[in-house]
Amino acid sequence: MATTLVGLRSQSMTRDEEGHRTYNLSWLLRTDSHLDGPETVLQTVNLLFPVGSAYALDNDYDPWAFCTPDMSISVHQDLEEGEPCQHWIVTNKFTTKPMFRCNTVQIDNPLLEPYNISGDFTHVSREMKTDRFGKPLLHVNFEQMLGPEVEEKISYPTVSISFNSSILPLSLITMVLNKVNDAPLWGFPKRCVRFTDAKWERVLYGVCFYYYKLTYSFETNLETFDKFIPAVGTKTLLPRSMPFLPGSYAVQKDVLGENEGPVVLNRIGAKADPNKPPYIIDGEGNNLNPGQGSLDGPLIQKREIAEEANLLLLGIPTSIN
Repeated sequence: MATTLVGLRSQSMTRDEEGHRTYNLSWLLRTDSHLDGPETVLQTVNLLFPVGSAYALDNDYDPWAFCTPDMSISVHQDLEEGEPCQHWIVTNKFTTKPMFRCNTVQIDNPLLEPYNISGDFTHVSREMKTDRFGKPLLHVNFEQMLGPEVEEKISYPTVSISFNSSILPLSLITMVLNKVNDAPLWGFPKRCVRFTDAKWERVLYGVCFYYYKLTYSFETNLETFDKFIPAVGTKTLLPRSMPFLPGSYAVQKDVLGENEGPVVLNRIGAKADPNKPPYIIDGEGNNLNPGQGSLDGPLIQKREIAEEANLLLLGIPTSIN
């Protein structure tokens, strides 16, 4: 079951309009037995010309042309019909064109196909409540600035991952959909990756063997998917009242005794000083900006609304680099 390389029969090169070069080589090989077939020849050719090896033949060398999996193996045409075959013609190809996947390992089982990973950006317009320094966007009468003038274009990176699976984890997909990562993922901190969509297709392979092609979509936000909510309301803390008690707040009045309308609140629910830096807290009341926020400044609350999940349970890779 051994195969010997006899020699090169022919060689050619083509160059396309993009400048990519393709080399086609034809070889003559001989097997030790007429009982050997193309599979025996293939194993020898794989050793002589590994997929991914650079084109190097005598004085000819192209370091950017790599051996591809493309190959044809046929019986030597000089044989008489019915004559036992021990000579084979093998044609293989080297090219500078990129391949769609790493082919150094032959993949026969579709479940071993590598991940197909792609990305994009989602663009949305958001009405901003503060400027880049965290200062509330207020008019001179302390009313909130609204409308297109304070809208900002926000772009979020998206990630799409496709792979083959022997099962359809539909119940898991349903439970995890729209949740955010509960631990760092792909270089993003916790709560910065959201599972947004899933598509699936059942595929037939071979004889009555079915598998599923899954495609998952994710949105990322380096600033986190948590909400930063400015404290705005119509009720403020009454003079000489204890804060954080329901009965300590009443509708804010202006100098004419009329209802003032929504006003920006500070940490204790009194009318905030818009000239002071904002005071940012989490859902537990912890100061998230120690040493910089002012108790008299506008209050901003960071609230975790989206639920968390271990997104790796979906079978996605731990790295997309």
